[in-house]
Amino acid sequence: ALLAAPVGGRLADRVSPVRVAVVAKLVAALSTLVLLWAGTPATFLAAMFVFGVGVTAAQPAQSVLVLRWSGSTDRRKMFAWAFTGSSVGMAIGALLAAQVVDLGRVDGMSGAFLMAGAGFVVSAGLLALAGRGASGKVVTDDGSHEAAAGALSGWAAVLTLARIPALRWVAVVTVTIALGFYAQFESGLPAFALTFLHVPERTIGTAAAVNCLVIVALQMIVVKVTARRNPASLLVAVGFVWVLSWGILAFAMRTPAIAATLFVTTFG
Repeated sequence: ALLAAPVGGRLADRVSPVRVAVVAKLVAALSTLVLLWAGTPATFLAAMFVFGVGVTAAQPAQSVLVLRWSGSTDRRKMFAWAFTGSSVGMAIGALLAAQVVDLGRVDGMSGAFLMAGAGFVVSAGLLALAGRGASGKVVTDDGSHEAAAGALSGWAAVLTLARIPALRWVAVVTVTIALGFYAQFESGLPAFALTFLHVPERTIGTAAAVNCLVIVALQMIVVKVTARRNPASLLVAVGFVWVLSWGILAFAMRTPAIAATLFVTTFG
């Protein structure tokens, strides 16, 4: 992610962001095929590296497309809809993968890897279709089009952002959120559930699906309720929710009889 995000972002500024997103997703799909036959930790980690490059390089390009294809008054809602769509997909994927994953077998992840590869191929195809006939112009508030502004190159863009105090704080908060929540969500929580709570693989898939479905159910409601509220105070509120979640997980370690229920509840 550290390598691919800046590269994907710069490419999205210089060539078609549709092409960048499509190619990146196909790279991610290809890496899932490598994961199918990876027989050593080295080959597995190499495939995961390529997978991370594909997934992360596509994200800036997709954000550029949201900005390009919507007026500024609609962007908050458009990003919410994009996140809702990805959450629906993740919920379905988690539920399906949970039915086929068996960590007791060497090939117990093959079904999940195949599903992931197919999902990225379909996603790339849908983006390619969406990009056909697009004007490549930025949609403004009144629905008119104007040419996209030229991007700053190299460190000039970084230095420009670094000079703005608010954006410096956004960067700090973003890194903190990644360390405190997203990094744990991706790796720490599943490992914790398997190793300490001793829940089956299916429970982890169910918990991930519950998380995504709650997002789908609440996304638009939250966007509407928080439209006129201070974003900084909202981030603080989110932080308190996450701290509460970690507390529930700590309690789950001491209550093995309901550990699986608490784990799923925490994801919700």
